[in-house]
Amino acid sequence: MTRDHRAPALALILAFAVAACGGGATATKAGPTAAGGGTEPTQGVEPTIDGGGGGGLLTGNGKVTFEVKVEGQSKASGELPFIPVTSLFDPNATSLTFGLSGTDEALIITLSGTGLGLASYGNSTIAVSGTDCKMSGLTLTTTEAKGSFECTTGLVTTATGLVTAGISFTGTFEAHK
Repeated sequence: MTRDHRAPALALILAFAVAACGGGATATKAGPTAAGGGTEPTQGVEPTIDGGGGGGLLTGNGKVTFEVKVEGQSKASGELPFIPVTSLFDPNATSLTFGLSGTDEALIITLSGTGLGLASYGNSTIAVSGTDCKMSGLTLTTTEAKGSFECTTGLVTTATGLVTAGISFTGTFEAHK
């Protein structure tokens, strides 16, 4: 059996970002789940400084709320805080990273000024690559990005295998420096 390495790669990117900014304090988890069958209620993300000595990682400058469904069943959902240090704001090309330090979850959205975009999510049990995502309600500036995404084409990898059909990966996001 071939193991997909996307989820660990996303976690590794997040770990490098946290390590570069210091580490130490524990962030509060805001409710993402990744179980094959249900979601748990999410709560708002409070701004926190995560780190100690060396700068810290400022979160709370935004959030993403998302859900991944396969064949109509919820596989992952939740809310993750924005990570400015690993993000890029530009009206023509924006990359946004969301996640919690101390966890294996990360969600990355890449957008163009024309409304084209990709979204990826991963944790230790699922990896999602949403391709050909429809972006709507977009605001992209040098300091802010917000809107929503809907991906119906892509790949979902779980312990039971690869899924390429029946995928729904949706969410709303807002982020600012």
